[in-house]
Amino acid sequence: MAEIGDLVTLGAYPQSSSDPSQKEPIQWLVLAKEEGKLLCISQLLLDCKPYHHTPEMVAWASCDLRRWLNRNFLESAFSFEEQGRILTTHLINHKGCPQYDTDDKLFLLDYEAAVDYFESEEHPMTRSALTTPYARSRGAWFLSPQETEAEDPLLYAGCWWLRLPEVTPTNNPDGLYDVLSCVNYDDYIELYASSVEETDVCVRPAFWMREG
Repeated sequence: MAEIGDLVTLGAYPQSSSDPSQKEPIQWLVLAKEEGKLLCISQLLLDCKPYHHTPEMVAWASCDLRRWLNRNFLESAFSFEEQGRILTTHLINHKGCPQYDTDDKLFLLDYEAAVDYFESEEHPMTRSALTTPYARSRGAWFLSPQETEAEDPLLYAGCWWLRLPEVTPTNNPDGLYDVLSCVNYDDYIELYASSVEETDVCVRPAFWMREG
């Protein structure tokens, strides 16, 4: 039985090669466990995608990255049987604005989850994550050998999207945004980090799955 901090394997995706046909098993870090289900996030930064194709105000419900995760990535990375283990999660994306709620198989963590599930006494895991060679071939920014020492554990670490900026109904009553929060290579969360059309930020998918 998996515990918080363990790695579980599910699905396959290109990782050590720039060739999209060369898929390898994906390892997922267990962030939470409750009532026979696990919250998992990819151990590595698997790909590099803009949040949305144009620099406009957009909600998670209608952004390109949500569609890519729940269509292209879901169908490419998981078999039909594996897709059946991934639960549909109801996401509250903007408090006080239920019209922006979504029901997703795959999603990005929001700011609160990125704070709560990492770097705490119960969850000692670091938010920092390494890019795969495949993600780097797709244009991901990463800490390169020219920028640090070879033994630096953050070598090849990248930055990854969060689902929303750190906003409240007070400062963003419409639930729309053109700048997102991201996790930096060094574990730090930038609250207003990248415009939605940026092409060098990585995707770190998350999902709830049935255990066993």
